[in-house]
Amino acid sequence: MRLLYVSDFPILNTGYAKVSRELIYRLVVDGYELCYLPIAGLEGGAFSRDVFGAEVLPTISSTEDIAYWFFKRDCDVALILKDPYVFTGIEKLPVFHVFYSPVAEEPLSAQYKSITQTAMYLWIPSRWGIRVAVAGGVHPDRIVYVPHGVSKVYRRYDDSDVEKFKEQFGFTGFDVVVGIVAVNRRRKFLPNQIEGVKIFIENNPDLKVGLYLHTSPQADNYTLHGGWDLNAVLEVFGLLDITRFPDPYLYKVGFSEKKMAELYNAIDVLVNATTEGYGLPIIESQACGTPVVTVEHGNGPEINFYKLSARVASFSYTFVGTRIAVPDPYSIADCIEKALRVPEGVRLNIAERVRREFDWDVVYKHYVKRELDRLEAELDPKKILEVV
Repeated sequence: MRLLYVSDFPILNTGYAKVSRELIYRLVVDGYELCYLPIAGLEGGAFSRDVFGAEVLPTISSTEDIAYWFFKRDCDVALILKDPYVFTGIEKLPVFHVFYSPVAEEPLSAQYKSITQTAMYLWIPSRWGIRVAVAGGVHPDRIVYVPHGVSKVYRRYDDSDVEKFKEQFGFTGFDVVVGIVAVNRRRKFLPNQIEGVKIFIENNPDLKVGLYLHTSPQADNYTLHGGWDLNAVLEVFGLLDITRFPDPYLYKVGFSEKKMAELYNAIDVLVNATTEGYGLPIIESQACGTPVVTVEHGNGPEINFYKLSARVASFSYTFVGTRIAVPDPYSIADCIEKALRVPEGVRLNIAERVRREFDWDVVYKHYVKRELDRLEAELDPKKILEVV
């Protein structure tokens, strides 16, 4: 079967690029003929003819490019890993396609439902998202649960290695380091999460606590996504001196998977208290034996095996009426304390479970491959002729 794969290019520092790095390699090894249509990352055209054995096409400039390359390369189906909002109008194009897309807000917006109405299937990586989609009127027969996975590099390292990682990230001198891994955008409610760390510090005056923010101090696209001047926020909270950011250049080009694994090993707890359609840092951190704090909304509680989810203080509403959770900082502080009391043995058991259930080889075999086989059967010309 020939696939037109549409998503961020693998070299980018995005979750979609991270998932693409894992999928493209396995699809090619599995024998699929692959044409890669990048949404972003190759402005001006491809610098290489292939990646992992897949042909790389020029960067997409409009939704119509999907139909152009679909027929130009004689593809059987397009697999699109991205939010549907990027492809307004695709529902009018004569292209067999599947959206592999998270649902990160509720209720399901009319725009999401409209854009995906002609997709053969919606691959949704969370059961919470599936419930939202069904409640929004999407027929259950068109929805498939396909989670994201975790690379084998995410594991717990030896204590001697962990100490080296702490030194490399500038964490020496702290008794506890709380990490937050999130883009600097309005929907992540970073000040509320940071305030939770501040309250935890106030409740534990005998602990020397450090804060690591794996993000940019400035909003990455304020006009489109909103965000904050985090240095100013930290100064207001009195946390500027104890906060560390990643090297701005390395953050821009993207940390390697191994470097991210080292980071999760170096922090003591990860706070990811936002409404997520999936939440890759949540499973990556747990695979490294580091507890996570989520919020009681979205997919977070579904994949948080520590069951440490902060209360929802209120909801924030988008311009189309969908809502996302605003976390309670006091509840975040309480969850951080509980996370730090989890025994080492429990952490290691959870890490093993996460790697066993969400290893990319497992996800590919039990979810992705299964659904591609079903697509191939449904698109078999003989079967189509039988139906006709």
